[in-house]
Amino acid sequence: MTGTTYKSTQVTRGDSVRAVTPGVYSVYGSFKITTALTTGDVIQMCAVPIGARVIDVKVEVPRWDTGTSGGFCVGDGTTTNRFITATTAGQTGSSNTIVQYNVYGGNQTQYTVNDTIDIAVATAPQSGATNVTFTMVAVMAIDN
Repeated sequence: MTGTTYKSTQVTRGDSVRAVTPGVYSVYGSFKITTALTTGDVIQMCAVPIGARVIDVKVEVPRWDTGTSGGFCVGDGTTTNRFITATTAGQTGSSNTIVQYNVYGGNQTQYTVNDTIDIAVATAPQSGATNVTFTMVAVMAIDN
């Protein structure tokens, strides 16, 4: 079952990545939930340009599930769990949590097309929170 696709402000505006040091770039995306998320929903958080290799992804997860059933993964348009396999961060009883994927020095996939880093809802929350915001920072290497 396919859900709804949402887009962060960064993806909607088409903001470009910002240089941190030569060849290393960062991008920030945020998305405020206004309706409860359901299984299959996708939030496109950060744009990834052609030629990039993602080396670090950090997601600040709000308490988006007032129960204990919600789970999500972080990936891209090809592989929904490329970076973070199903996590239950943000369930009841937790405050904002940081979930991280880090592959410094590892084998990163080089993107041959423009893509996005996405949060994909794997399991709907038991009782979904609204008016909470997911944020993401991604670091990528881009050969000049």
